[in-house]
Amino acid sequence: MMYLNLIFWYFLSLAIVVTIVGFVVNSGNAPGLFVRLFMYGKTSVERTAGLIQVPKRWFLHFYLVGSMEVTFVMAQVIQVNVVGRAAPAWLRHLLATLTDCHAPSCSPESVVLATCLLTAQIYRRLYEHLFVHVPSDTRMNVLHYWVGVLHYVLGVIAVVAEAPGFVLDDSSRWLFNVTKLSWLDRICGAVFMLAWLHQYRANCIFADLRKNSSGKAGAAAVVNRGHAVPKGDWFEYVSCPHYLAEVVMYSCLTVILGPRHLHLAGCVAVGRRQSVSGYFGGSFCLA
Repeated sequence: MMYLNLIFWYFLSLAIVVTIVGFVVNSGNAPGLFVRLFMYGKTSVERTAGLIQVPKRWFLHFYLVGSMEVTFVMAQVIQVNVVGRAAPAWLRHLLATLTDCHAPSCSPESVVLATCLLTAQIYRRLYEHLFVHVPSDTRMNVLHYWVGVLHYVLGVIAVVAEAPGFVLDDSSRWLFNVTKLSWLDRICGAVFMLAWLHQYRANCIFADLRKNSSGKAGAAAVVNRGHAVPKGDWFEYVSCPHYLAEVVMYSCLTVILGPRHLHLAGCVAVGRRQSVSGYFGGSFCLA
C-alpha cells in the first residue's frame, strides 16, 4: 500500500502559506479582512467578528494537548528504545498512515535525546502558562488556534514517526546506548537547553511587564494587560528572543534527528512562522 506523507506536506504547506501571506500583509496591499485573519496580539490592527475569534489565553490548550501527547510518546520511547519492546501495532499502523516511512531515518540515541528535550520544552511552556504568563485581553483568529493545536499534535508524532521500533516491519537496532550518542548530538542538546533557558527568561520578562513592583503572583499583582517594550537578557540584542530561541531549539532537534528525518519539515515551518512573527513583533517595538 502506498502512503502519502501527510505530516511532511502539512508542515511544508504551512511554511509556504505563512511566507506568502507574510509578504502580502507586509506589502500593505492585502484586504483588511485578510490582515485581521493573519495578525493577532500586539500586532493586531483591529478587532474582528467574535464568531471567528477566541481568547489568546487559549494558548494554554496547546500545551495541555502537547503535554498529554508527549507524556504518552515518552512512555512509548522508553518501552521501545530502553526496555526493548516493540511499539503497539496500532501506533505503528497510525504512523505508517500519516507518513510514507518504510525504514528508520535516525538512531535510538537521537530519538531518546530529542524526545527528552521536546518533553522538557512542552512541560516548561505549560508551567509558564499556568504560573508565569499574564494573559492579555487580546483575541486570536480561530485559524491560529487550530494551527497551534495541530502543530503540537503532529510535531510530537513527527519525532517518532521514523524512529527505530516505531516503523512497520523494522528490524534495526532499537535499544538506546548512551555511549553511541555523538558529540554533535550532545552539543546540540546543550545549545537546546541554553535557548530553552533564555526563552523562559524572555517569557518571565514579558510577565513582569504586567505585574506590580512587588513581583508577587496572583491576580492582585497584575497592573497592566496591555503591551510594552521589554528589556533585559536577549532583548538587548534582538527584538523577539522568544521566537529566536524557538527557532534555535527546533534547529537543534533537526540536527539531532538528522536531515533525512521528517522533523526537518516541522523545523522549516516553525522557522518561517517565527521569523514572520518576529518581523511583525519587531516592527511593533520600533513603532
